[in-house]
Amino acid sequence: MLIIKNANVHDGLGNVLKNTDIIIEGGIIKEVGEGLSCDGAEVVDAEGKEVFPGFIDACNKWGAAGPDLRDNDMNEHTNPVNPELNVIYAFDHEAMTFQNAFEYGTSAIGLMPSFGNVLGGQAAVYRTFGNHPYNMIIKEKAVMAASVSEEVKDTYGAQKKQPVTIMGIMALLDEALQKAVRHTDDKDYDPKSEALKPVLSGEMPLFIHAQDDKEMDAVELFMEKYPNIRYVFCGAYTLKKSRESVAQGNVGVVLGEQLTTSGDYKVKYKHIKHLLENGGVIALGNCRRGGSSKESLLWNAIITHQKGIDEETVVKMISGNPAKLLGVDNIMGSVEAGKRADLSIWSGNPIKKYSAKIEKMYIDGVNVLDKEVRLTCW
Repeated sequence: MLIIKNANVHDGLGNVLKNTDIIIEGGIIKEVGEGLSCDGAEVVDAEGKEVFPGFIDACNKWGAAGPDLRDNDMNEHTNPVNPELNVIYAFDHEAMTFQNAFEYGTSAIGLMPSFGNVLGGQAAVYRTFGNHPYNMIIKEKAVMAASVSEEVKDTYGAQKKQPVTIMGIMALLDEALQKAVRHTDDKDYDPKSEALKPVLSGEMPLFIHAQDDKEMDAVELFMEKYPNIRYVFCGAYTLKKSRESVAQGNVGVVLGEQLTTSGDYKVKYKHIKHLLENGGVIALGNCRRGGSSKESLLWNAIITHQKGIDEETVVKMISGNPAKLLGVDNIMGSVEAGKRADLSIWSGNPIKKYSAKIEKMYIDGVNVLDKEVRLTCW
């Protein structure tokens, strides 16, 4: 049992709890409040320190992209429609541990197939630390990955086969969904249609890579045919405050990485702020072709704050909001009793101060920055 005492707790829901204690038992947050006591527990004095929920990168390839950060096992380049593929078979726990994302406060990721296919397959939520892939998985088949972006056109344009236009992308997507609508259990087994059934019912959200307004407009028009599908825009760099589906909270967003974007893909932060203030569910992630470094998510958060989004909203964009979009907010994403004890303790607020240092990183109540613990992963 563990008790963290006298911390400034950023709860991942938009609040800061001053001089707050956290009791952890069995890897779960047991109680959060002031003046708590716990006989026999290990005491961590966090007076003057900042405590955050474990950060969650809603869209990344850590642990599966390989040491040179290429696609490797993440993208089938032979067929643009692959909803039956399951990303868990591409995950390498040693690669994940080697990449040490937890050193910058990230405790979990949404592990996505690459966005080079119209339907890329089923994504999963993983811990960033562990000694076996089965022990690191939090939720299998969490979301379905899809794309209407240039990445699809580039993949198949090089092969001179459909799709090389957004018309071709939408035709293939519609064909796959219509086939799934018509498919019944008494017909011949079709793995693609079976994989799409939870998407059609709204049980499994569709994370669809759409980078600009033209692509997002096309998706919204297309989805009028499928009112039960819950979809989330990934990338969404040119997102406007007038996009009512996002403002009303009906469509979530994973805003793509902001470190290398330029030109047409410049983020309109005033619009993002407006949408957040009016109920939009927007997370940060690393939706891009190349790999990302272990500090990328935090850098995206810093940039977002510098562009005018208040720090507690930014914390929510890398904790509570991605947990909600990935369907794991019942167990993680915020500092609340009953949630997983994924917490980081910093010397200052890393979103506001470059000088802030991470001092402890708890995943399931275990400080994974402890050298002896880390050695057990190899």
